Amino acid sequence: MGDINMLLGLRKGDLPYSYYPDMNRYLWDLAESCWSRSPDARPSSRDIESHLLAMRETLSSLGELSQSPNLTRSTRTPCRVTPPLRGHASGVRSVAFLVNSGRLVSSSYEKTLRIWDIETGETVGLLEGHTRAVSCVAVHGSHIASCSWDGTFRIWDADSGKLVLGPITAHNGAWLNWIAYSRDGTRIATAGADNCAAIWDAKTGVPLRQMVGHTDRVWCVAFSEDGTRLVSGAKDTTVRIWDVASGECIGEPLTGHTGGVGAVCFGPDDKRIFSSSYDCTIRIRDAETRELIGGPLWMDDSVECMALSPDGKRLVSGLYDGKIAMWDAETGAAIPTPFKGHEQRVRSVAFSPDGRKIASASSDMTIALWDATDDWKRWDID
Repeated sequence: MGDINMLLGLRKGDLPYSYYPDMNRYLWDLAESCWSRSPDARPSSRDIESHLLAMRETLSSLGELSQSPNLTRSTRTPCRVTPPLRGHASGVRSVAFLVNSGRLVSSSYEKTLRIWDIETGETVGLLEGHTRAVSCVAVHGSHIASCSWDGTFRIWDADSGKLVLGPITAHNGAWLNWIAYSRDGTRIATAGADNCAAIWDAKTGVPLRQMVGHTDRVWCVAFSEDGTRLVSGAKDTTVRIWDVASGECIGEPLTGHTGGVGAVCFGPDDKRIFSSSYDCTIRIRDAETRELIGGPLWMDDSVECMALSPDGKRLVSGLYDGKIAMWDAETGAAIPTPFKGHEQRVRSVAFSPDGRKIASASSDMTIALWDATDDWKRWDID
């Protein structure tokens, strides 16, 4: 039973919490607990490795266990899926998961995009072409859309790394701050430093609509799930809702934030609109009545980014001080998490398509992958 490697092939499930000064006894009980479960309920190798490392360090601190040559210190915390992803030479500006591929894409101030293998943490693609910081990425199928402070957007093939469309000059060459796909992938929306939002044909790059009304830089845009509306947030502290077909603003702008609005999104049923701001809050509004139905949710620092889980039940936010917070999107209650590790501001957060992982991108030049389920709670050792 001394071969720990045998334990590292098990699949996800609960582990016994019993404390055994005799590590061999502990390993035996650990294996017995795992094998008693169905294959789908067993812990993953990474879960077990993380737990064994934590146990070793805890027992060693009590003088009960000497350092084992079979276990090496990991940079993972129990709630991290992998060690930090490193490769960008400057701050990471945006991150998004590629659907059903085990990969994610990121962009950086150093003008590049990188595609990562989530399992290994290795870079598997480097996309170059933008001449200034790549401010945002969006994904639809195997296509990646990127926008840049060079005033252009591009569409790439995620598998070949080749450019599919672009560069398309947008917003009269002003900085592009955000890019988003419609759910059906036929349209792209961009947010520009020219105080406008715009909609484009995703296949041809032809401009379809320009949304004029904000009085300062537009920082973020998002389509409704049904594709009929677009929501935008701007430095002017307002949120606007637009009719995609006409390009006209629907009603008066939504007010309440006292700082620029850095992220917006619709709920999966299109009944709620979420907005985050540099005023340290997130607000949730009824998309029809425009009434505030959640929040303001107060943070410890300015909110740099925000993402909603695919089922619309959880909200994650990244803060200027490097922290990551999670909220119940239906009740507004804070959900305590151990998501710590970034040394500088968190510029982007994203849920995986299945909602089980969160990626966070930071100015500290790293990307972190977190367990978005409650599984990490099993590894807490008081």
